Amino acid sequence: MKRAILVGMNYTGTSKELRGCLNDVETMKTLLQILKFDEVQTITENEATTAAIISAINLAVQTAESGDVVFLYYSGHGTRFKAQRPDGYEEVIVPIDFSTSISAIAVEELRDLSKDLAPGAVITIVLDCCYSGTTSAPEGFKVRAIEAPPEKWILRKPSSSKGPLQSNVLISGGRADQLSLESKYEGVSQGAATFALSKLVRQNPEILNDELVAGLMLFMVRNNLPQRPEIDGDPTMFSQPFLDVRSPQVLGVRSLQVPEFVTI
Repeated sequence: MKRAILVGMNYTGTSKELRGCLNDVETMKTLLQILKFDEVQTITENEATTAAIISAINLAVQTAESGDVVFLYYSGHGTRFKAQRPDGYEEVIVPIDFSTSISAIAVEELRDLSKDLAPGAVITIVLDCCYSGTTSAPEGFKVRAIEAPPEKWILRKPSSSKGPLQSNVLISGGRADQLSLESKYEGVSQGAATFALSKLVRQNPEILNDELVAGLMLFMVRNNLPQRPEIDGDPTMFSQPFLDVRSPQVLGVRSLQVPEFVTI
């Protein structure tokens, strides 16, 4: 069983309005049809509250069985604030109720959810957002970040991750100290990382996780974009096919065959 949760917000009517996040969700929905997902849940705009996001993820994780794939995709704002962590910051995603909520969803909390997976199930998380709103975007781009939240914000749950977790992969559109950008691609406002990911997977639906991130990196470099995608999580899954539990040997896929990608 392949289950997906797609979260996207343009924050319509706010001072931090974006243009491409709902388009990103539609792009991913189409991609998941190609990848033959069984269930795809979308949580967008006013529905994308802290409680709704966490509830949907918990349900998918807790009902997953051996051999199942759980996919969480997020397109929206990110931010970070000072915390007692090795790099001095906690990175969080920004639900639609960020202006009134007294809690934030830490990226590490999303990774912690894999602890509840049944043996043999896997979870993949893709985040097209950034964690710092202090840098200006290049001309023609919008930044997917808000300013650091007020001090009254607290984490829903303290991060407990200590090193890689089993059976999870986290692919981010950029490093924790970088911007993630959106612009118009093929006439449609989209996240740069989401646009590139969709193209790469369409070219090779059996692309490996590390191969995909290498392709994303190549896209950013060729197009002079400041973000550098990363992969984190269970190292044994880096050489596994994207959103698949089968081994690359079964699929006959060779690792790190970065596809050619034409610049925009």
